Amino acid sequence: MMLVHPQGSRKAEAGGQKDLDWLENILNGTTLYLEHYKHRNEAEERKLWGFLSASWEKRQKQQVAWRPWKERSCTPSSLLTCSPSLWGSPKKMWTPFLLSCLLYTLAIVAQPKYLIILPAELPFPSSQRVCLDLRGVEKPIRVALTLVHASGNISIYRKVVRNNWIFECSRFQVPKPAGSQEVGTVQLQISNGHYFSAKEEKQVLIRRTGTGTFIQMDKAIYRPGQTVKFRIVTLTEDFVPVNSKYSMVEIQDPNQNRIGQWLDVRPKQGIADLSFQLATELSLGTYTINVVNPKVSSTFKVEEHVLQKFDVFFEGPVQIYASDKTFPLRVCGRYHYGKAVQGTMRVTLCQKARRRLQNVSKDICREYSGQTVSKGCFTPSVSTSVFNLAPSEEDSKIYAEASLLEAGTGVQINSSSQILISRTAARAVFETPNAYYIPGVPYRGKIKLQDHHGNGMKNRKVYLIIKFMRRRLIKMYITDGNGRASFNLDTTAWNSSSVFLEGRFTLEDLTHTPWKTGISYTNAYHHLQPFHVTTKSFLDIHPLTGTLPCGLKQSVQVTFTLSRDDLGEDTSRIGFAYYVTGKAGIVVRGQRSIQVGKLNMLKGSFSIPLTFTADFTPSPSLVVYAIFPGGGITADSIRFDVALCFENEVKVGFLAKEAHPESTAQLRLQAAPGSVCAVQAVDENMFLVRPESELTSQMVYGLFPAIYRHGYPAQVEEYPDHCVQPHSTSPLLQGKLQHSFQPDIFNLFWNMGLKIFSNLAIRKPTQCSHRAGGPSMEYRRMTKEQTQLTTQGRFHHYLPETWIWNLFSVGSNGSRSIPVTAPAAVAEWKVKTFCLAGRGFGLAPTTSLRTVQPVFVDVTLPYSVIQGETFTLKATVFNYLQQCIQIQVSLAKSPDFQVELCRTCRDRECLCAEESKTFAWNMTAIQLGTLNITIRTEVLDTTPRCGDRKPLPATTRRRHVLVKHLLVRVSIRAGSLLSLNVLAPGERRPS
Repeated sequence: MMLVHPQGSRKAEAGGQKDLDWLENILNGTTLYLEHYKHRNEAEERKLWGFLSASWEKRQKQQVAWRPWKERSCTPSSLLTCSPSLWGSPKKMWTPFLLSCLLYTLAIVAQPKYLIILPAELPFPSSQRVCLDLRGVEKPIRVALTLVHASGNISIYRKVVRNNWIFECSRFQVPKPAGSQEVGTVQLQISNGHYFSAKEEKQVLIRRTGTGTFIQMDKAIYRPGQTVKFRIVTLTEDFVPVNSKYSMVEIQDPNQNRIGQWLDVRPKQGIADLSFQLATELSLGTYTINVVNPKVSSTFKVEEHVLQKFDVFFEGPVQIYASDKTFPLRVCGRYHYGKAVQGTMRVTLCQKARRRLQNVSKDICREYSGQTVSKGCFTPSVSTSVFNLAPSEEDSKIYAEASLLEAGTGVQINSSSQILISRTAARAVFETPNAYYIPGVPYRGKIKLQDHHGNGMKNRKVYLIIKFMRRRLIKMYITDGNGRASFNLDTTAWNSSSVFLEGRFTLEDLTHTPWKTGISYTNAYHHLQPFHVTTKSFLDIHPLTGTLPCGLKQSVQVTFTLSRDDLGEDTSRIGFAYYVTGKAGIVVRGQRSIQVGKLNMLKGSFSIPLTFTADFTPSPSLVVYAIFPGGGITADSIRFDVALCFENEVKVGFLAKEAHPESTAQLRLQAAPGSVCAVQAVDENMFLVRPESELTSQMVYGLFPAIYRHGYPAQVEEYPDHCVQPHSTSPLLQGKLQHSFQPDIFNLFWNMGLKIFSNLAIRKPTQCSHRAGGPSMEYRRMTKEQTQLTTQGRFHHYLPETWIWNLFSVGSNGSRSIPVTAPAAVAEWKVKTFCLAGRGFGLAPTTSLRTVQPVFVDVTLPYSVIQGETFTLKATVFNYLQQCIQIQVSLAKSPDFQVELCRTCRDRECLCAEESKTFAWNMTAIQLGTLNITIRTEVLDTTPRCGDRKPLPATTRRRHVLVKHLLVRVSIRAGSLLSLNVLAPGERRPS
């Protein structure tokens, strides 16, 4: 049936087309209604008339140009008597029209409400979940979801629903894509005969899962002649080991020459364990290990390194600030085994003038010196008044040089560093702000003031500037003891507009006048967009703070406010539903049914228990929503910060935290039954020399960037209808449509990577903007003012060694105790362990073992001496015990050299906790070649003279022997061989 406007098509096009379209849709249902009218009862009719009246009044308000019904005061209850002459006979026209209205209203009222989700990205091979939330089902309804792809169609959900509310998930196997990836189509069909039917289509990306490969090396730096040890491991995205062979593994020298090669390397239980002996004569520099298929590489360095006796390094500060009057400088000396160096420290600080032809200013330099304290550090307080910290012709850096002269030996080590001069005195930051606000609901937040050291600034004024709709409001707060100020803003006046928040130290714009003050402040900026709401109800998920551990039960609190306008008069219960997504897709779903009373506004809360596992990581998200009888929906979502964990839980540790050198320690392993575990134990300095070489959870997860992705893949992105995306000026983005953030229900699911089918109002009406995309002025200011944080790493001259590099199997019970011999060197040994099994990869937290002994002897010895030369041998003894002891140090007698104790030296000394003493001998080398020098140290029973009567522990090793090697060379003077040949028998060499 088609209606013709009695006043002409032009007027219809100008103002009444919308009305004609609405009437035509209603009238087209007349026949269907007449067919089923006999099945309706009087109660249903009264209910329909009530809804029809509300619908009629709502439609009248929407008329713009043509309002004949409103002018004639027609209502649904007087349609048969208002006699609209425009339409002719009321009985011929209005009777079918009225019946059509009833049917159309019935379709609206009885229409089921559905919300169906599934991941937008389907990895193959895997099983994924599709979840259905279907409400308001009055008659049996058929639901069918079909995945259409290149190889055919598969049914992922098919069911006849008879319940009023069904909330369930169903698993399906992801089909194999054509190639590495393929775009498939998910088709939804819902129907219950003539009353209701719906069809939708969504695109999803079907892709093959990838693999990730890492190379673990026993250390980062080698010397010529040492053995390079490394392991190769390949994992799937589920962190399951792959045992496919590597076609080729090679080692290249710094000149890209191949010096080592392995072909068809097949891993054993997921690990390819290889080694390579370096030549004693080879090029120094960076070497590369290349793995072919999959392609991955790693590097190590070969250095002919002369071991420095100790390290000198700057502990701080990294930067100073123009507002500081003084700053504490800290320079330390440390032996590679961790002990402090005692001696004299000299530090020079210079601020260099900028070199220009017309510039004749000189560098500003100051020198500081003093003795190191017990921890080997020198900490002078430096006045900034001697330097020019304001913007000037001088450099914005202070160059620092330090030299430490070791007491007793005369060994001197130098170091240098740079200290930045910052003119940002403090900064303001918004803490974990939401990107949107709900109109009419107070917006809560926190702002923190931090000084230039990062500490909270307490009891300080902070100004919050609120900008919206060309208005500017200012609020003032006082920070608490932690430097935070909480605010609660009324959003009613914002009128669903965009809002800019700015946190400031002062209303004066110091950020743009640094030349006046010499310092500046970094303000906080935040942009808010209104969340598109269709209800007067809302809910709020309370965030969990900090990084959440795996395996520990958490409780997530959800508060809600429900309006009677959304619930309706007859509603006694409301159902909340929630989903949690993670690396494995939809990992948790649940629901809560809440009893509601008769109040106009109901407030309450409920909790959601969650235990995070490897399926959730790295950044799981939770969405909670409620669907109301009238079709409205409210929702909230949150993202969690969860520790990176694995299915194979690995634990490693020692029975004791300390061990004596060369004693037996028990290493305990625990992992999934049948696991093979790779153990690496090295001096802790290895990870300081090259931190990126350490195997961490972040490194393993980083092999698979896809698991960090949010939103939809670009191939299946969804864009608002009837809106052309603005042309991008970036060559990287030209021709590519981009997702724009729209704070609405759809975007909550989009951010979780979930495709959503629904007949609810989940999307904000499209607002087409013809402005070129780009950051706002506020955002550009915010980016410009971001504080540049700098870090300073310690440079270590010590080349750490490897203690343990072995593979161990834990067996069927999943645990094993392994006896290991503690290394002879005194150090902190870090143990990294990963395990592989059928359950996948696992990485244990780093554990450590400290090798300790009561004393440690460090010998100062030249690399070589001349035969007959007399030199001084010095041995410094350190006390590791927390009590005073008496020690005796002696050299073993040898015919290879002569020894004489220095006149002012003694072979016995008292040594208290953390103290050191130096012993010296005058030695004369007699024999040529490499000589062994043996130093014996003995801990004697303490005497009253040493000031400590506390007996030594029974386990204390009292005797220690250290063997050093010395090269003795022959003295060859110019002409000595010639004079030897011309001397006649009996002649004597002239003196």
